[in-house]
Amino acid sequence: MKNIISANMPKLIASVFLVAILMPLHTWASEEDLLGIAVDSPVSGWSTLPDSTTYGHGGGLADIYNGGYQAFTDAGVEDALRRIYVNGEEYVEVTVHGMKSPSFARKFLSDRYRMETEKEAPNTPGWNSFTASGPGGATAYVVQGKYCIVVVAYSGGEKGKEQAALFVKSLGERAGKHP
Repeated sequence: MKNIISANMPKLIASVFLVAILMPLHTWASEEDLLGIAVDSPVSGWSTLPDSTTYGHGGGLADIYNGGYQAFTDAGVEDALRRIYVNGEEYVEVTVHGMKSPSFARKFLSDRYRMETEKEAPNTPGWNSFTASGPGGATAYVVQGKYCIVVVAYSGGEKGKEQAALFVKSLGERAGKHP
């Protein structure tokens, strides 16, 4: 037994060393990273509603999802930031999700597409966003890298779609510049 342990010791030491080196490579986005995407005024005329910003990581996602956060962590959400933006009497809610990886972000987008449309998500290269709307508002989704952004515009019809599109464009571009 002693010979087996002695013979495998270099492999064990190498494995522990490799894990110690690679572990720090995976980090979740910080609140500051997400605030760098969901800035105070991402769209002209819109500003953050005071005291509307909520950040959660891991179990702290319950502050955003009211207890249903396990479904989100199971889907690869590591942290999220929610903000409400206001322009006069109009409101838009934005949630930026920091995912485990770009593949988790893409799968999350596909799951949301199936949920919203009851259809399979497009399997085309470059597909990274969609909008679903109803009489009470519009919800738009965009993925850039490891970030999935959800925009809920509380205006109905074309107005809601246009508001959501403005935010998706601005925030999606910002997310594309973040690691």
